[in-house]
Amino acid sequence: MKSTSIKNILFILCFLALSACASLKSVSITRVPQDRSNPISSEAWGWGFLGIYFDNDFANEAVKKLDSQCENGRISGVMTKYTSKFYLLWTTRTINATGYCLAERAK
Repeated sequence: MKSTSIKNILFILCFLALSACASLKSVSITRVPQDRSNPISSEAWGWGFLGIYFDNDFANEAVKKLDSQCENGRISGVMTKYTSKFYLLWTTRTINATGYCLAERAK
């Protein structure tokens, strides 16, 4: 009887640990260019424990990844999405950024 109740408790704990809830926090977009021939994208994420976040440095990582894909041009039409996923004890936050790399105009 004891082993059955322990198995049930472990099953419930595993089920709770694997379940999650996701939410979209914000979406923003800049002016979309006419030339959309060179799309670029990046993603970065960070985590928290019991709703406590230790830093927001992952957002800078997404920007750096996007910039590295368009070194000799300018980026336009940027759309960012900020989402969160809540698990039993931890939370993950993700930033997805997409845009278009445009060739630098001649002066």
